[in-house]
Amino acid sequence: MNYTILGLDGGATKIRGAVLECTSSHEFFCSSSIEEMVYRNCEGYNKEFQSVPILLQLEQFRGNQIVLTPEEKTQGEVFVNAALYVIDALYKKYPGKPCLIGIGMPGLKTNDGRGIGAMANGPRIPEYAKSLEEKLEKRGIPLFAPIANLGSDADYCGIGEVYSTQGQMRDGQNVYYLGIGTGVADAMKIQGQLLPFDKAKPWIAKSWEMLGKEGKTFEKKISMFAIEEAYKTVDPCAHAGHVFDLALQGEAKAKEILESVVSHIVHLLYDRIYTLAVGGTTTQFADAKRAALIPNHPYAGLSWEKIVLGQRIGNLWLKKEYKAIFQNQVCKSLEKSILSLPEKFHSLYVKEGNLLENLLVASPLDIAPVLGAGISAYLALENL
Repeated sequence: MNYTILGLDGGATKIRGAVLECTSSHEFFCSSSIEEMVYRNCEGYNKEFQSVPILLQLEQFRGNQIVLTPEEKTQGEVFVNAALYVIDALYKKYPGKPCLIGIGMPGLKTNDGRGIGAMANGPRIPEYAKSLEEKLEKRGIPLFAPIANLGSDADYCGIGEVYSTQGQMRDGQNVYYLGIGTGVADAMKIQGQLLPFDKAKPWIAKSWEMLGKEGKTFEKKISMFAIEEAYKTVDPCAHAGHVFDLALQGEAKAKEILESVVSHIVHLLYDRIYTLAVGGTTTQFADAKRAALIPNHPYAGLSWEKIVLGQRIGNLWLKKEYKAIFQNQVCKSLEKSILSLPEKFHSLYVKEGNLLENLLVASPLDIAPVLGAGISAYLALENL
């Protein structure tokens, strides 16, 4: 291979990346350590930055009239410089070969796919790829091909889980992936093929679009960032894992937060099951102008063979000490919810009153979006 594959995954707080290798059977793995840059550690970072209200962002996005604030321009420059830092660090591990770069970022992408036109928890950066390429040229880092597009970090989670040697979406025809980290990522495989949520928009919605029972989006109730924000009044420095530990010890506020997380995860998972089986949704949308989901979609009547919990929530799911307060509570509540589906679907998810043993599985592959970004660039270049 006469180029080096780099996969980068950017979020609301940091960006990370790795060098990828491909086997003869097109299975991928990281051949380098992970490099990352936390945005707040970059020069010029504004810790008081506030995103433009999402409804205004969506209005400007639809009208193709994105008006950046001065604060967005500055914070956007920080985000691009963070990507430059990661690429530079990776290139130094394998100098000489030009780079083939795949990048996943949250938010809605511009029409050309190379910029960010709307983002709930960060600045809009309409010329992200162009700006990064200019910086790479100045730094003397060669590109094998231009950055084709900024993919969805959620889609890249799915690609990573399907093509990685450790992926949990490799097996099964119909698989839903829920990755919960700083934000929430959705991916799915239907009838054996990855289906991006953007291409299925008429019949299924993304988690960040959907409102839970308390009137907030699922992302604002179940993400690690949301858990930490909810506990800030008690301890502004507590991370999500610490909140789980405190809930295990019986601390009142932590228990309250975890109960809410369980309730919202169950609601979201049940809605995914409902949407695939029956069509439509049990939720409302944050954007009132969002078109209703069509009930008679092409896959109505199918069921999920597997639901993969990935990223930080996957790591927490794998911890046995949380079983009584977390895993068991999710399973019991989801079992009850499924019984409200038409009876023909009950046996597909529940047996003898218990959720099927292998329905909910955790993925240890927290670098799935890093892998997916690089894999996507490779597959597009090689037309595979």
